[in-house]
Amino acid sequence: LGHIFNCGGNLHTKNMPEGNTVATVSGEKITDLDVNYYIYAEASSYAKKNNVSQSDLATYDWDQEVDGAKLSDTIKEKALNDAINEVITIKKGEANDVDDATKSQISTQVSTLQSTYGEDGLTLRARTMGISSAKQYSKMYEKVMTTQSVQEDIEKNPSKYYPEDTSTLNEYKQDNKASVKHILIKDSGDENSDAQARAQAVLDRINNGEDFDAVMKEANEDSGEPDTGYTFGEGEMDEAFEKASFELGLGDVSGLVKSTYGYHIIKRIPGMYELQAYWRAQDAKNIKINKGKLAKLSVKDVMADVVAATEELQSQQSSSSDSGSSK
Repeated sequence: LGHIFNCGGNLHTKNMPEGNTVATVSGEKITDLDVNYYIYAEASSYAKKNNVSQSDLATYDWDQEVDGAKLSDTIKEKALNDAINEVITIKKGEANDVDDATKSQISTQVSTLQSTYGEDGLTLRARTMGISSAKQYSKMYEKVMTTQSVQEDIEKNPSKYYPEDTSTLNEYKQDNKASVKHILIKDSGDENSDAQARAQAVLDRINNGEDFDAVMKEANEDSGEPDTGYTFGEGEMDEAFEKASFELGLGDVSGLVKSTYGYHIIKRIPGMYELQAYWRAQDAKNIKINKGKLAKLSVKDVMADVVAATEELQSQQSSSSDSGSSK
Protein backbone atom coordinates (compact mmCIF):
# COMPACT_ATOMS: atom_id res chain seq x y z
CA LEU A 1 0.00 0.00 0.00
CA GLY A 2 3.01 2.23 -0.23
CA HIS A 3 4.81 4.90 1.74
CA ILE A 4 4.95 4.56 5.52
CA PHE A 5 2.11 2.03 5.62
CA ASN A 6 4.85 -0.51 4.91
CA CYS A 7 6.66 -0.08 8.22
CA GLY A 8 4.83 -2.90 10.05
CA GLY A 9 2.75 -2.95 13.18
CA ASN A 10 -0.72 -1.67 13.96
CA LEU A 11 -2.33 0.85 16.33
CA HIS A 12 -5.31 1.84 18.41
CA THR A 13 -7.79 4.42 17.16
CA LYS A 14 -9.06 6.16 20.26
CA ASN A 15 -10.05 9.79 19.86
CA MET A 16 -10.01 9.54 16.08
CA PRO A 17 -11.37 12.51 14.13
CA GLU A 18 -14.96 11.78 13.13
CA GLY A 19 -15.29 13.52 9.80
CA ASN A 20 -18.56 13.46 7.87
CA THR A 21 -20.19 10.06 7.38
CA VAL A 22 -20.25 9.07 3.71
CA ALA A 23 -21.37 5.47 4.24
CA THR A 24 -22.06 2.88 6.91
CA VAL A 25 -21.47 -0.86 6.80
CA SER A 26 -23.52 -2.70 9.43
CA GLY A 27 -23.44 0.48 11.47
CA GLU A 28 -19.70 1.16 11.10
CA LYS A 29 -19.01 4.64 9.75
CA ILE A 30 -16.87 5.44 6.74
CA THR A 31 -16.06 9.13 6.75
CA ASP A 32 -14.91 11.60 4.13
CA LEU A 33 -11.50 11.54 5.85
CA ASP A 34 -11.33 7.80 5.23
CA VAL A 35 -12.43 8.05 1.60
CA ASN A 36 -9.82 10.70 0.79
CA TYR A 37 -7.05 8.10 1.16
CA TYR A 38 -8.79 5.79 -1.31
CA ILE A 39 -9.34 8.74 -3.67
CA TYR A 40 -5.59 9.33 -3.55
CA ALA A 41 -4.93 5.66 -4.31
CA GLU A 42 -7.41 5.48 -7.21
CA ALA A 43 -6.31 8.82 -8.71
CA SER A 44 -2.63 7.83 -8.41
CA SER A 45 -3.37 4.53 -10.17
CA TYR A 46 -5.15 6.39 -12.98
CA ALA A 47 -2.28 8.88 -13.24
CA LYS A 48 0.31 6.12 -13.48
CA LYS A 49 -1.62 4.30 -16.18
CA ASN A 50 -2.12 7.49 -18.18
CA ASN A 51 1.39 8.92 -17.72
CA VAL A 52 0.28 11.92 -15.66
CA SER A 53 3.35 13.26 -13.87
CA GLN A 54 3.48 13.97 -10.14
CA SER A 55 3.88 17.69 -10.81
CA ASP A 56 0.68 17.75 -12.90
CA LEU A 57 -1.59 16.01 -10.37
CA ALA A 58 -2.71 19.29 -8.79
CA THR A 59 -3.70 20.94 -12.06
CA TYR A 60 -4.92 17.88 -13.97
CA ASP A 61 -8.50 18.02 -15.26
CA TRP A 62 -10.08 15.47 -12.94
CA ASP A 63 -13.56 16.53 -14.08
CA GLN A 64 -13.06 15.62 -17.73
CA GLU A 65 -15.36 13.05 -19.28
CA VAL A 66 -13.85 9.57 -19.67
CA ASP A 67 -15.84 6.65 -21.08
CA GLY A 68 -19.08 8.60 -20.81
CA ALA A 69 -18.71 9.68 -17.18
CA LYS A 70 -16.99 12.43 -15.24
CA LEU A 71 -13.57 11.09 -14.23
CA SER A 72 -13.78 12.52 -10.71
CA ASP A 73 -17.14 10.79 -10.14
CA THR A 74 -15.69 7.46 -11.30
CA ILE A 75 -12.69 7.84 -8.99
CA LYS A 76 -14.88 8.74 -6.01
CA GLU A 77 -17.20 5.79 -6.60
CA LYS A 78 -14.25 3.41 -6.87
CA ALA A 79 -12.69 4.94 -3.75
CA LEU A 80 -15.85 4.47 -1.72
CA ASN A 81 -16.20 0.91 -3.00
CA ASP A 82 -12.62 0.23 -1.87
CA ALA A 83 -13.40 1.65 1.58
CA ILE A 84 -16.59 -0.42 1.89
CA ASN A 85 -14.85 -3.60 0.74
CA GLU A 86 -12.10 -3.12 3.30
CA VAL A 87 -14.60 -2.75 6.15
CA ILE A 88 -16.48 -5.86 4.95
CA THR A 89 -13.21 -7.81 4.81
CA ILE A 90 -12.25 -6.77 8.33
CA LYS A 91 -15.68 -7.79 9.62
CA LYS A 92 -15.31 -11.21 7.97
CA GLY A 93 -11.99 -11.57 9.75
CA GLU A 94 -13.58 -10.68 13.08
CA ALA A 95 -16.31 -13.25 12.47
CA ASN A 96 -13.64 -15.88 11.85
CA ASP A 97 -11.62 -14.98 14.95
CA VAL A 98 -8.60 -13.66 13.08
CA ASP A 99 -5.88 -13.06 15.62
CA ASP A 100 -3.90 -10.01 14.56
CA ALA A 101 -0.45 -10.97 15.80
CA THR A 102 0.80 -7.41 15.35
CA LYS A 103 -1.82 -5.89 17.65
CA SER A 104 0.61 -5.39 20.54
CA GLN A 105 2.89 -3.35 18.27
CA ILE A 106 0.22 -0.81 17.32
CA SER A 107 0.85 1.98 19.80
CA THR A 108 4.60 1.35 19.85
CA GLN A 109 4.91 1.72 16.09
CA VAL A 110 3.04 5.01 15.92
CA SER A 111 4.86 6.35 18.96
CA THR A 112 8.12 5.53 17.21
CA LEU A 113 7.01 7.36 14.08
CA GLN A 114 5.93 10.39 16.09
CA SER A 115 9.20 10.36 18.03
CA THR A 116 11.12 10.21 14.77
CA TYR A 117 9.19 12.84 12.83
CA GLY A 118 7.13 14.67 15.47
CA GLU A 119 3.36 14.93 15.07
CA ASP A 120 3.70 17.69 12.45
CA GLY A 121 6.25 15.61 10.53
CA LEU A 122 4.06 12.53 10.60
CA THR A 123 1.05 14.59 9.52
CA LEU A 124 3.05 15.97 6.58
CA ARG A 125 4.02 12.46 5.49
CA ALA A 126 0.42 11.30 5.90
CA ARG A 127 -0.78 14.14 3.68
CA THR A 128 1.37 12.79 0.82
CA MET A 129 -1.12 9.88 0.83
CA GLY A 130 -4.30 11.92 1.03
CA ILE A 131 -4.54 11.48 4.81
CA SER A 132 -5.33 14.62 6.78
CA SER A 133 -3.55 14.10 10.10
CA ALA A 134 -1.37 11.85 12.25
CA LYS A 135 -4.54 10.63 14.02
CA GLN A 136 -6.25 9.80 10.74
CA TYR A 137 -3.07 8.06 9.60
CA SER A 138 -3.34 5.87 12.70
CA LYS A 139 -6.89 4.91 11.81
CA MET A 140 -6.06 4.06 8.20
CA TYR A 141 -2.92 2.18 9.18
CA GLU A 142 -4.93 -0.04 11.50
CA LYS A 143 -7.37 -0.82 8.70
CA VAL A 144 -4.55 -1.68 6.30
CA MET A 145 -2.76 -3.99 8.72
CA THR A 146 -5.96 -5.71 9.84
CA THR A 147 -6.98 -6.30 6.22
CA GLN A 148 -3.58 -7.86 5.53
CA SER A 149 -4.09 -10.20 8.48
CA VAL A 150 -7.47 -11.28 7.09
CA GLN A 151 -5.99 -11.82 3.61
CA GLU A 152 -3.30 -14.04 5.11
CA ASP A 153 -5.96 -16.02 6.98
CA ILE A 154 -7.97 -16.44 3.77
CA GLU A 155 -4.89 -17.91 2.07
CA LYS A 156 -4.21 -20.28 4.98
CA ASN A 157 -7.83 -21.24 5.69
CA PRO A 158 -9.84 -20.73 2.48
CA SER A 159 -12.69 -23.02 3.55
CA LYS A 160 -13.62 -20.53 6.30
CA TYR A 161 -14.32 -17.84 3.71
CA TYR A 162 -15.17 -19.32 0.30
CA PRO A 163 -18.66 -20.59 -0.50
CA GLU A 164 -18.84 -24.38 -0.73
CA ASP A 165 -19.55 -24.08 -4.45
CA THR A 166 -16.82 -21.70 -5.64
CA SER A 167 -18.43 -21.54 -9.10
CA THR A 168 -20.91 -19.16 -7.43
CA LEU A 169 -18.14 -16.56 -7.50
CA ASN A 170 -18.27 -16.47 -11.32
CA GLU A 171 -21.22 -14.10 -10.88
CA TYR A 172 -18.91 -11.69 -9.06
CA LYS A 173 -15.96 -11.68 -11.46
CA GLN A 174 -14.40 -8.22 -11.71
CA ASP A 175 -13.50 -6.63 -15.05
CA ASN A 176 -10.44 -4.74 -13.84
CA LYS A 177 -9.25 -6.73 -10.81
CA ALA A 178 -8.17 -10.33 -10.65
CA SER A 179 -6.42 -13.15 -8.82
CA VAL A 180 -4.30 -15.44 -11.00
CA LYS A 181 -1.62 -18.08 -10.97
CA HIS A 182 0.77 -18.10 -13.86
CA ILE A 183 3.71 -19.94 -15.36
CA LEU A 184 6.43 -17.69 -16.74
CA ILE A 185 8.97 -18.83 -19.29
CA LYS A 186 11.54 -16.05 -19.49
CA ASP A 187 12.61 -14.69 -22.85
CA SER A 188 16.10 -13.24 -23.12
CA GLY A 189 15.21 -11.49 -26.36
CA ASP A 190 18.09 -13.23 -28.10
CA GLU A 191 17.30 -14.26 -31.67
CA ASN A 192 18.21 -17.82 -30.76
CA SER A 193 15.86 -17.90 -27.77
CA ASP A 194 13.66 -20.98 -27.58
CA ALA A 195 11.36 -19.40 -24.97
CA GLN A 196 8.24 -19.51 -27.11
CA ALA A 197 8.73 -23.16 -28.01
CA ARG A 198 9.38 -24.09 -24.36
CA ALA A 199 6.30 -22.15 -23.25
CA GLN A 200 4.16 -23.85 -25.91
CA ALA A 201 5.37 -27.25 -24.69
CA VAL A 202 4.28 -26.35 -21.15
CA LEU A 203 0.89 -25.12 -22.38
CA ASP A 204 0.42 -28.35 -24.35
CA ARG A 205 0.91 -30.35 -21.15
CA ILE A 206 -1.81 -28.35 -19.39
CA ASN A 207 -4.16 -28.57 -22.37
CA ASN A 208 -3.61 -32.35 -22.36
CA GLY A 209 -4.92 -32.57 -18.81
CA GLU A 210 -1.93 -32.17 -16.49
CA ASP A 211 -2.61 -30.34 -13.22
CA PHE A 212 -1.84 -26.64 -13.53
CA ASP A 213 -0.38 -26.32 -10.01
CA ALA A 214 1.90 -29.31 -10.50
CA VAL A 215 3.20 -27.98 -13.81
CA MET A 216 3.58 -24.50 -12.30
CA LYS A 217 5.72 -25.89 -9.48
CA GLU A 218 7.96 -27.67 -11.98
CA ALA A 219 8.24 -25.22 -14.87
CA ASN A 220 7.61 -21.71 -13.53
CA GLU A 221 10.54 -19.29 -13.92
CA ASP A 222 8.94 -16.58 -11.79
CA SER A 223 10.85 -17.26 -8.57
CA GLY A 224 8.89 -14.58 -6.67
CA GLU A 225 5.40 -15.95 -7.30
CA PRO A 226 3.67 -17.16 -4.12
CA ASP A 227 1.86 -20.51 -4.17
CA THR A 228 -1.43 -18.60 -3.98
CA GLY A 229 -0.62 -16.50 -7.05
CA TYR A 230 -1.11 -12.76 -7.51
CA THR A 231 -4.04 -10.46 -6.75
CA PHE A 232 -3.96 -7.09 -8.50
CA GLY A 233 -5.95 -4.21 -9.86
CA GLU A 234 -5.71 -2.21 -13.06
CA GLY A 235 -2.33 -0.59 -13.67
CA GLU A 236 -0.40 -2.80 -11.27
CA MET A 237 1.02 -5.40 -13.68
CA ASP A 238 2.38 -5.58 -17.22
CA GLU A 239 -0.35 -4.34 -19.59
CA ALA A 240 -0.50 -7.49 -21.73
CA PHE A 241 -0.56 -9.69 -18.62
CA GLU A 242 -3.38 -7.63 -17.11
CA LYS A 243 -5.48 -7.61 -20.26
CA ALA A 244 -5.28 -11.38 -20.65
CA SER A 245 -6.02 -11.94 -16.95
CA PHE A 246 -9.08 -9.70 -16.90
CA GLU A 247 -10.55 -11.41 -19.96
CA LEU A 248 -10.38 -14.92 -18.47
CA GLY A 249 -13.29 -16.56 -16.69
CA LEU A 250 -12.68 -18.08 -13.26
CA GLY A 251 -10.85 -21.38 -13.71
CA ASP A 252 -9.92 -20.64 -17.34
CA VAL A 253 -6.36 -20.95 -18.64
CA SER A 254 -4.97 -18.56 -21.24
CA GLY A 255 -2.98 -19.25 -24.35
CA LEU A 256 0.56 -17.91 -24.51
CA VAL A 257 0.71 -14.29 -23.40
CA LYS A 258 3.82 -12.32 -24.40
CA SER A 259 5.03 -9.60 -22.05
CA THR A 260 8.27 -7.75 -21.45
CA TYR A 261 9.30 -10.64 -19.16
CA GLY A 262 8.66 -13.54 -21.51
CA TYR A 263 5.76 -15.90 -22.13
CA HIS A 264 3.00 -16.42 -19.58
CA ILE A 265 0.39 -19.14 -19.16
CA ILE A 266 -2.26 -17.65 -16.87
CA LYS A 267 -4.97 -19.35 -14.85
CA ARG A 268 -7.60 -17.09 -13.31
CA ILE A 269 -8.70 -18.18 -9.84
CA PRO A 270 -11.38 -16.93 -7.45
CA GLY A 271 -9.77 -14.48 -5.04
CA MET A 272 -10.18 -11.50 -2.76
CA TYR A 273 -12.03 -9.26 -5.21
CA GLU A 274 -14.63 -11.89 -6.07
CA LEU A 275 -15.06 -12.70 -2.39
CA GLN A 276 -15.57 -9.04 -1.52
CA ALA A 277 -18.21 -8.63 -4.23
CA TYR A 278 -19.92 -11.83 -3.03
CA TRP A 279 -19.90 -10.70 0.61
CA ARG A 280 -21.12 -7.27 -0.38
CA ALA A 281 -24.09 -8.71 -2.26
CA GLN A 282 -24.96 -10.82 0.79
CA ASP A 283 -24.79 -7.80 3.09
CA ALA A 284 -26.28 -5.22 0.71
CA LYS A 285 -29.18 -4.29 3.01
CA ASN A 286 -26.70 -3.25 5.72
CA ILE A 287 -24.72 -0.89 3.47
CA LYS A 288 -25.93 2.71 3.41
CA ILE A 289 -24.37 5.39 1.18
CA ASN A 290 -24.85 9.14 1.50
CA LYS A 291 -24.53 10.18 -2.13
CA GLY A 292 -24.76 13.85 -1.23
CA LYS A 293 -21.69 13.61 1.02
CA LEU A 294 -19.84 11.62 -1.62
CA ALA A 295 -20.60 14.23 -4.26
CA LYS A 296 -19.04 16.94 -2.09
CA LEU A 297 -15.65 15.22 -2.04
CA SER A 298 -13.09 16.70 -4.43
CA VAL A 299 -10.47 14.65 -6.25
CA LYS A 300 -8.72 17.85 -7.29
CA ASP A 301 -8.50 19.11 -3.70
CA VAL A 302 -7.15 15.78 -2.45
CA MET A 303 -4.47 15.60 -5.12
CA ALA A 304 -3.54 19.28 -4.80
CA ASP A 305 -2.86 18.74 -1.11
CA VAL A 306 -0.88 15.56 -1.87
CA VAL A 307 1.33 17.54 -4.26
CA ALA A 308 1.74 20.43 -1.82
CA ALA A 309 2.69 18.08 1.02
CA THR A 310 5.08 16.12 -1.20
CA GLU A 311 6.83 19.31 -2.32
CA GLU A 312 7.05 20.58 1.27
CA LEU A 313 8.51 17.27 2.44
CA GLN A 314 11.04 17.21 -0.38
CA SER A 315 12.04 20.78 0.43
CA GLN A 316 12.56 19.89 4.10
CA GLN A 317 14.60 16.83 3.23
CA SER A 318 16.70 18.82 0.76
CA SER A 319 17.36 21.53 3.35
CA SER A 320 18.28 18.91 5.93
CA SER A 321 20.64 17.24 3.47
CA ASP A 322 22.29 20.52 2.54
CA SER A 323 22.69 21.41 6.22
CA GLY A 324 24.28 18.05 6.95
CA SER A 325 26.72 18.25 4.07
CA SER A 326 27.88 21.74 5.03
CA LYS A 327 29.00 20.63 8.49
